[in-house]
Amino acid sequence: MRRAATALLFVVAAASGELWAQPTAAKTGQVIVDVVGLHSAQGRVFVALWCNGTGFPGEVKKACASKVANAQKGRLRVVFDAAPVGDFAVSMIHDENSNNTLDRNFLGIPKEGWGASRDAKASFGPPSYPDARLTLAAGEKKQVVVHVQY
Repeated sequence: MRRAATALLFVVAAASGELWAQPTAAKTGQVIVDVVGLHSAQGRVFVALWCNGTGFPGEVKKACASKVANAQKGRLRVVFDAAPVGDFAVSMIHDENSNNTLDRNFLGIPKEGWGASRDAKASFGPPSYPDARLTLAAGEKKQVVVHVQY
């Protein structure tokens, strides 16, 4: 009887996964974005976290996450807690006149500050996702510095 009870307990524990359960690693990390070179405290700064290249860098509705902060001259920090692991990129704009858009001149060149992770450059168009791409591991805290281009 005792053997039968032990065997039954073993089967129940095995079926529930308790015998082989491994602690699961966090499936998120933290991305700390330091925006450097803001030339004024006017307006707001929009920062977007991208999990893939779809819509990067301008279609913010397609970003994994986004945050808005009041501008401050010099440096601004934005933190994305629970950011998904894997490849990602960051983009930002300094919306100095608070009209919720990146203003451009008649040639399409930005009149307000902008930037991307890895300081990805724009050449005849916006920076590309592959040029801005970084990788986040589970449980990692990744600091990203974005230098504003005016």
